[in-house]
Amino acid sequence: MDLLPLPPATFDYPVVLCGGPPAGAIALVPDWPTVRAAGATPAEALEGALQQLAAAIAETLQAGGRVPPASRPETLAPLPTGPGAPPADWVAGDRVLCQWSHDLFWYPATVRQAAPGRVYVKFDDGDKEWTVPERVMPLDLEVGDRVYCRWQGGDEYYPGQVSLAEGSERIHVVYDDGDQEWTTVGFCRLTR
Repeated sequence: MDLLPLPPATFDYPVVLCGGPPAGAIALVPDWPTVRAAGATPAEALEGALQQLAAAIAETLQAGGRVPPASRPETLAPLPTGPGAPPADWVAGDRVLCQWSHDLFWYPATVRQAAPGRVYVKFDDGDKEWTVPERVMPLDLEVGDRVYCRWQGGDEYYPGQVSLAEGSERIHVVYDDGDQEWTTVGFCRLTR
């Protein structure tokens, strides 16, 4: 079953979204002690949670299936320090491609923190997440690389190929339909 990521703190009452048989079914289970403590009836809690779930799904779908950046709070955990802490592979400020945890594409990002076995990145669209070093690689697009870019900065991604590169941020893309444009890597994603 495909899971649709939802923004945190979507619900007035804590709920659990459970997937299970039949395929595609979702159970919305409120935290009943919290609901009762708030003075709500079970019917009010379920109706409110369903309305909030519908709004969260609509918001997520409008954002192309990704949790909107404003809904993903930045939480930076303290880094391990002291003797014996191995060095991280990346350092804050490195420009990278990172495979986002919610799909199979690699997106441009900037390393915010690095620790042994984990890297905290901020994607160019504003999303942030902790990931593992295996899902991070140098931002190094070359002529001939296949990319999916947002034509003229729009919402939809279209397949194409890098035909020219000016540094690591500006590229010329020839799209599969014959259109072409200069763009920045911030409007692109790719598979590896």
